[in-house]
Amino acid sequence: MSKMSSPIIFFADTHLNISQPGKTHRVIDFLKGKPAGSTFYILGDFFDLWIGPKHLVLDDYKDVFREIKKLTASGVSINFIPGNRDFTVGPEITACTGMKVLPEIKSITLGEHKVLLTHGDIFCVEDKSYQAYRRIIRAKIIRSAYQALPAKIGMRLGQKVRGYSDEVVPQKSLVSRNVIDSVLHRYFKKGYDVIICGHVHRQESREIMPGKVLMTLGDWQNKGSYVEYRDGKFLTMNL
Repeated sequence: MSKMSSPIIFFADTHLNISQPGKTHRVIDFLKGKPAGSTFYILGDFFDLWIGPKHLVLDDYKDVFREIKKLTASGVSINFIPGNRDFTVGPEITACTGMKVLPEIKSITLGEHKVLLTHGDIFCVEDKSYQAYRRIIRAKIIRSAYQALPAKIGMRLGQKVRGYSDEVVPQKSLVSRNVIDSVLHRYFKKGYDVIICGHVHRQESREIMPGKVLMTLGDWQNKGSYVEYRDGKFLTMNL
């Protein structure tokens, strides 16, 4: 009998925060529960809020950092792609935990599949207000000014923005909150076979073009879901 390959695991939108310790423990148990040699890709919004390097002085994620450091030290590969809530994550995370920070759009090859990995907000082009906000908040001058603030002030400001987002998003139309197929077509025409993303908080797999599949990841508000690639197959999984 041939030996099974180690799994490659994709998940997103855990939105870890200090007020939900149960979810934090669930994510830690999930990371620790996979076999040695596993590879993880976290596709954004791992943290509900990340204010930049100064967040390391706060206690919010110390338990997660400690466990991730143990895992990466043991040879587990953990890779992070930024989301809309934690796009300021940078090399400070790698230094602290051994988790590798990847670009916003990452291309990998699995078997015969060319796969695009991203958080997914770049596909939601009908959400005009968010896309405008995204351009402003990611401007270099804005990021520099925000990260110059003391950690506690930056945290309070970030919490206010997050609270406003939590109020506004449920009021948006379903179309504006979804990925737009015409945008996906542009990427599939570049030769990708599979696109995996989060952001929409809905676990789904659907064919966008013949032989071209979009896999969206669910959130972890209740239990948790993920995609696992093993022995040439992409499998949607629930905890």
